[in-house]
Amino acid sequence: MTSASAPGLTIAVGTAANATEEWAEQVAELTRAAYAGSDPWPVLPAPDGVKESAESVLRFVGRGGMVWTATDPAGGDLVAVLRTEPRAEPSGLLAWFVSRVGTAAACRGRGVGRRLLAAVEQAAIRHAVAVVRLDAVIERCVPPFYAALGYRVVAHHLAEDDKLLTEVAMERAPVPERRACPPFPMTNPVTAATQDPQEPATAVLLWFLDGASLAALTCPESDTLASALAYARRVLGRDLPLAGADLWRGAPQDFTDTVRAIPGARTERGTPVLRFSGGRADNPAHLMPRTHHRDLWAAFRPAPGTEPPITSFPVMPPRQPPRQRSVR
Repeated sequence: MTSASAPGLTIAVGTAANATEEWAEQVAELTRAAYAGSDPWPVLPAPDGVKESAESVLRFVGRGGMVWTATDPAGGDLVAVLRTEPRAEPSGLLAWFVSRVGTAAACRGRGVGRRLLAAVEQAAIRHAVAVVRLDAVIERCVPPFYAALGYRVVAHHLAEDDKLLTEVAMERAPVPERRACPPFPMTNPVTAATQDPQEPATAVLLWFLDGASLAALTCPESDTLASALAYARRVLGRDLPLAGADLWRGAPQDFTDTVRAIPGARTERGTPVLRFSGGRADNPAHLMPRTHHRDLWAAFRPAPGTEPPITSFPVMPPRQPPRQRSVR
């Protein structure tokens, strides 16, 4: 393996030239274990990483991919892993695509994954890589983690109708300075997952916590998260933790009735607020909105316990309409 330095860790890069079956099985074993306990909610569909195998690791490096590993030098244990795949940009520039990021359970919360990703970005600078990209599943509460590391949302992927979860594409230029980004572009309605990129979201559903209970606010006149948050500040009249946001891509006239039909929703007379029994983990439509209606798409989910105040949620400046692709 090719080694690189990092304080307290040994970073190595596995390629087709140095990969062995024993090494591939170690990578696969750590990846499976990391993904098996990675979701904030146990009811979500199992992530692909739980099916990692030595054969798939060897196939990946065999087609030009690189597998980065972090090892604890004290005990020699593998503690983190990720993949990078080089991809040519239409402009001719080089991009690296990151996937299968996993950290051993005993090392979570200690910055191990961040340091491994930083090593990748430092190598990208040396190799004149123009941009580092990755996909992050919204319902798994992943985008805020990468946004804090300077990754910017550039697309809200289309998914097939049998997919229950939604992804965003995120990227950052591999420069030494990190600047945190908002976990979703707030002012561009075209980031809605529409079949036609010219069709924006027609409404927004905001989720928030009132004490330990989950509540929701319908924003039928809002087509961006920024306008929905401004509406929430006027309607609620007080600061509450934001538990999520969904984009409605269906017919505008169907939005309110669709949301009010969410199982367990209780309406408040004279207000657009809906109340639910229990918290976030107890409401399937919050955990996976497409289980309620295929045109209700998750746009933002913070990790449990990190819900930001509505009044201080960051708003991103407008940008050009993002690229979109179909996720299969």
